[in-house]
Amino acid sequence: MLTAETVKKMKLGIQPINDKVCMLIESGLLWVNSNTKLKINIDDEKALEKLPANIRLFLCRYMDIMKLRPGITSESISNLSQSFKTDTKDLLWEAAEELLGDEIKSGVTFVQATERWRY
Repeated sequence: MLTAETVKKMKLGIQPINDKVCMLIESGLLWVNSNTKLKINIDDEKALEKLPANIRLFLCRYMDIMKLRPGITSESISNLSQSFKTDTKDLLWEAAEELLGDEIKSGVTFVQATERWRY
C-alpha cells in the first residue's frame, strides 16, 4: 500500500496528497502492470522514485481520468446542441497508447493450429 510520503517522493506534482490520491496512484500502477509489458514493484520505494517520465505522466493522466464522471454530457445554445460521451476506459487506453506506446500488451492472442483444441 502506497503512503503519502512515497507518492510525494515519486514527484508527480500532485497536491495535496491524501489517502484517495494514494489509492488512485496505486491503482494506476496496477493498471500499468496489468496492461503493459512493464513490471513495477509497488513495494519497492526506490524503484518508484526512479520511474521514467512517461509512466509518471500516465499516472497523472490516470488520476485526472478517474476523477471524471462517466456518461453523456450535452450542451445547448439557441437552436444548436451537442453531446459528448465520457468513457473512462477509452480515455485510459488513449493515454496509455500516447504515453506508453510499444509497451502496451496486445489484446490479440495467437494459437497454433495444432494446439487450438487445448484452449
